Amino acid sequence: MIHSPINNYQMQKVTIKQGGIYFSFWDQEQDDWVDKNITEGSLPFTWYMKYPIQIEEGLTVRKIIKMVEPYADILNIVMIHDLSAMDFEKILELNRESKSQSSSIEPNAVYLVRIAESIPTVQDEDEFNFLNSYPVIVGVKELDETGENDEVFSLSTIDFLDWCDLPFEIDDYVEYLNPQTEEVQFEGVMNWTLGELVSTVLGQAAITIQIMQNSVSPTAQTDGPVEIFAVFNWIEDLDKILLR
Repeated sequence: MIHSPINNYQMQKVTIKQGGIYFSFWDQEQDDWVDKNITEGSLPFTWYMKYPIQIEEGLTVRKIIKMVEPYADILNIVMIHDLSAMDFEKILELNRESKSQSSSIEPNAVYLVRIAESIPTVQDEDEFNFLNSYPVIVGVKELDETGENDEVFSLSTIDFLDWCDLPFEIDDYVEYLNPQTEEVQFEGVMNWTLGELVSTVLGQAAITIQIMQNSVSPTAQTDGPVEIFAVFNWIEDLDKILLR
């Protein structure tokens, strides 16, 4: 039987477990998934980036970064934009550190989510919706099992070592909102790819490190730490750049 590329693609995925990153494919004879650790293959890491992912419980950002550490050289090249031109080694150095005593923070989990907009647009008298989406990692304070009352926090101004060990989850449900009315225009479930996961994790780590370093270092006038309003102004400018 000849299978279409789409069917073959759907029968393959990347599974991220406690023991590493695995390429998974469906074996029709065994009627089950077969997992192969990508370190056992000869294919480059970038080959796996477009495949959908499934993650195991108990993962954290620290563990994910450690898993991709062997591919630092190639990630420095293909994700230079996501890293905000920061050398990946800088994140790896911090990822190897630990705090003697963690600070008390609001989030008790970290989520990979997709922010999506459906923007009403008119072009040549034709009306349509311009769809835009981008992935982010946020801190979440889980208050109940329904998730309806969860509180969401930016991780940019929280010390990396305070949130890198929080439980990591993926939210594959997406809502396309009208930014003017905040009404849901479209909704559904979307796959996440390995490339999206890694780029978003590294991107948030890089932003956090840069912001926290600048917020505790002396200003150009060496009059003391950067004032908080200046930090938030910089965050706003950085967000505008990243969302282009």
